[in-house]
Amino acid sequence: MFKSVNTTSLLLALLLLCLSMGPKLRAETGDAVTVVDADGHKVEIADRSRIVSLGGPVTEIVCALGYADNIVATDISSTWPESLEKLPKVGYWRALATEGILSFNPTLIIISDLAGPEYIFDQLRATGIPVLRVPEEFDIPGAKHKITLLAAALNRKTRGDALISTLDRDLAHARELLKDATTRQKALMLYLRGAKVLNAGGANTPIDFMLNWCMADNVAHDIDGWKPVGAEAIIGRSPDVLVLTTSGLASVGGAEGLLNIPGIAQTPAGQNANFVVMDDLLLLGFGPRLGKAMIELVRGLHYGDAEADR
Repeated sequence: MFKSVNTTSLLLALLLLCLSMGPKLRAETGDAVTVVDADGHKVEIADRSRIVSLGGPVTEIVCALGYADNIVATDISSTWPESLEKLPKVGYWRALATEGILSFNPTLIIISDLAGPEYIFDQLRATGIPVLRVPEEFDIPGAKHKITLLAAALNRKTRGDALISTLDRDLAHARELLKDATTRQKALMLYLRGAKVLNAGGANTPIDFMLNWCMADNVAHDIDGWKPVGAEAIIGRSPDVLVLTTSGLASVGGAEGLLNIPGIAQTPAGQNANFVVMDDLLLLGFGPRLGKAMIELVRGLHYGDAEADR
């Protein structure tokens, strides 16, 4: 049960509105399907006219499947395609509020299983609105599973198959590039949010899989997950290359600001200004652009900017 009278009233009002609009909307959006989500729940989906999509990778797939115009709200991690910028945001996907999501009168809620807090899933399901919780798995089969699940939920199997075919083609291109890679770089991924927030990507992170796949050694593999690191730890790991997100590098004032962070300039990567900088969602999203991300990462790790068009 919800603790406040105001919350209960809001939920009841939204439920009544959903029920009153349901038949008309369902008639406009195609056949009903039943899919099994990340929690093993059978989710019946008949109305896709008003989607709230939460989690950048999930939202990217929904758009790639042709449903961008049906999304009425997203979270701030949903940054691709750029057209999403004009949509209302319900906050950050790991700190969501049930009332904020329901205020957009969704007919379908699609949400990453990494979103939170955890209790909102039960609250959202209690409204009777279909809630599809999508698993985040940081490997190639996991990326394909997300696409396949969402394609089934949105009645877009043909388009989903096409996305996977493109993904496979891009991965094959990345493998061809790797054939000419003669050394394994020592790489460190730093997730930056200003000069005082430096988190290294260790084992069980998206970047750990990607670096290994791209024939690079993750010097933070001894760390589990994302953990803060200081100057001593950065210097001690002696990376040949630093991998960064575009927004992270911008948050410290670019390359010049990065080199002013204690420890960075003392590494081989800092001394040679050897930085691979990629869009946040492209690098860490494990969505339909995973193959393109691998191509870009291989080029950055093994060929440098001079051969970016190889």
